[in-house]
Amino acid sequence: MGKTERVILIKGDHKKWYNQAIFIINPATTKEQLPTDLVAEAEKIIANYMTKPPPAPNTVISAQQNNKKTKRLDFALNIIMMLICIAIVAVIVYGMRMG
Repeated sequence: MGKTERVILIKGDHKKWYNQAIFIINPATTKEQLPTDLVAEAEKIIANYMTKPPPAPNTVISAQQNNKKTKRLDFALNIIMMLICIAIVAVIVYGMRMG
């Protein structure tokens, strides 16, 4: 958030179903451009958000599957690196005994 932005905090009373709504006002916005009823504007934005369809479940599953594949690959690469390190140490030790 920039230094010149203005923040308007609307607190819901005990009759409202929300605790608060926060507007971060564009610095170029004048007072005349703001809606006259910020509570109604907040409720409209919330209602529009609530009516959006939820994200496709395949998106979440796909991300989880990709994460599992990545973990398997990381594990395999770590094992390979460990074996290479052991081989290098074995070659060094063998070379020291022979020399």
